[in-house]
Amino acid sequence: MNTERQSTEKEEPRINGIRILETKNDAEYFVSFLNHPANLRHFSNPPQTADEALRRAKTSGKRSFVANGFFEGQLVPVGGFTLMDAPLTRHDHFLEQVVVNPDLKGRGIGTRMIEEGIKFAATTLADDGRVRIKLCAGIIAEIEEWERMTAAVAKVGFEFVARFQNQVDVPVLDGYGNFVFDDCGKQVIEIKPVERWELDLIRWRENHSDV
Repeated sequence: MNTERQSTEKEEPRINGIRILETKNDAEYFVSFLNHPANLRHFSNPPQTADEALRRAKTSGKRSFVANGFFEGQLVPVGGFTLMDAPLTRHDHFLEQVVVNPDLKGRGIGTRMIEEGIKFAATTLADDGRVRIKLCAGIIAEIEEWERMTAAVAKVGFEFVARFQNQVDVPVLDGYGNFVFDDCGKQVIEIKPVERWELDLIRWRENHSDV
């Protein structure tokens, strides 16, 4: 028996499907994942409370999703994502807030959440009845683990479009995951670039005709 392999490999949770975020319990998990110190710097203006997450989820053209998975014999919340449809006359629908339970990182859940987001975007209509032809992702660059996100979207077919410098404020955290404030009590932030990636949903449908 290879005990070294057993001790170093990470068990991959079995995803038990996704569902639209509609309950307070799901919203509490989603918000806690988004605002966890391991994830917080990857999102611009995440909801701070379950009620706020539920209000945002009811915005026209916006849907948030959560997923459970079986891990070590238990059903646990594993992650989620948000799909934001483009306004009329535009086609840049966005996959946003792809988040993973911080206790289950490094097990392929992020890639699975991206795949589920693509599948929903490709196989359903936007709120206004349009067929989505393109899916976009904006990734905050030059922070911890951001390369893992670019690798994940590239793996499932997204293509790099451009990098936009000085795009978003990102809070600075100390070694304990707390916000950092200067001597005047002002929160310390960094201004980071954002990379834009896009997926051709017309081509995706052609390559996944069995879905």
